Amino acid sequence: MPSSLIRNTILFFLSISTLQRPLKSCFNAFPHRKDSVKYHCYTAKVADKYGCTIDEWIFEKDIADAVLAALQQQIAFADEARKMLEAKNEQLMPNIEKLQGEVARLHKQLEKSKTTKMGLWEKYHAGAISAEAFQRENEKADGQAAKYAAKIPKIQARIRELEMETGRENLFVERFSRHAGLEELTRKIVEEFVSEIKVYAAERIEIVFNFADEYAKTAALIEQPKKKRRAS
Repeated sequence: MPSSLIRNTILFFLSISTLQRPLKSCFNAFPHRKDSVKYHCYTAKVADKYGCTIDEWIFEKDIADAVLAALQQQIAFADEARKMLEAKNEQLMPNIEKLQGEVARLHKQLEKSKTTKMGLWEKYHAGAISAEAFQRENEKADGQAAKYAAKIPKIQARIRELEMETGRENLFVERFSRHAGLEELTRKIVEEFVSEIKVYAAERIEIVFNFADEYAKTAALIEQPKKKRRAS
């Protein structure tokens, strides 16, 4: 990634950290005029109460390297998670398909109940059955339909639970894992994945990534089987 692109992209995210985040008093991301590939905390001497320890120049390359290293870790985790979730999906898919088939069967039963009720009405209207028989059979059909209808949302909820265990449509896994083997930053990569860059000191740089909620869900899914193994 050319130095000018690194500078423009990283400066944008440092500016976000400075202007819009709680650490705004800790780090001022203004490039040094004589050498614009280094940054310095101009508030270090006057804002000690904010815990700013940056009293030296921070090289742009160090920030870029930190971003790349953190991103590679996220990508490696996403790729590992993808493989585990694909195996989980293969394991659970027969159960999901069975439940989906049960939902389809119940919908057919509901349609059958409607047809039965229409037939009862036609027989009653034609005088083929008495009012008492019509009422009795109609109530019976309503009762069966109610049972079918009550089962459907419970089964659908179970399907959703199983699908969540497979990580289906997980944006974190989908977006990060497709960049497995990443060796170099690009402006597009940084803009897609980086939410914020927090610089506390030269040796302490924190990268905040997008898709944080999806990451948390993925970490929980990956941790579940580990907990089960430890418990057993």
